[in-house]
Amino acid sequence: MDVALARIRDVISDLFWLVATAQVAIAIGLVVRLRRLRVREVADRHFALATGQRQDSWLAAAVVWAVILGKGTELHEPLCLVGSAVLGWLILRSLRRLAIVIGWTHRRGGR
Repeated sequence: MDVALARIRDVISDLFWLVATAQVAIAIGLVVRLRRLRVREVADRHFALATGQRQDSWLAAAVVWAVILGKGTELHEPLCLVGSAVLGWLILRSLRRLAIVIGWTHRRGGR
């Protein structure tokens, strides 16, 4: 039973770090896409997207730090599960922003 419980804990932790890594990668992709826009092409909408992404990145950092600081306590597994859900939600938000930026640049004949 202890081996199975340890394995479940490992899977929960691995899931959290996988989701955290995906969130960072997608956020970087969005930032790179926004930075590639020419200055005259940047609209208020893009500033709003960047501001929203910055706020989401702060939340993601707080979630990651909570998991790191909770390691070795009884809260570690619940923090990993809740953190994975929050980061998954942030991934969806980042993907929506990325789709908006990619769609906008393709309609404009951009990169």
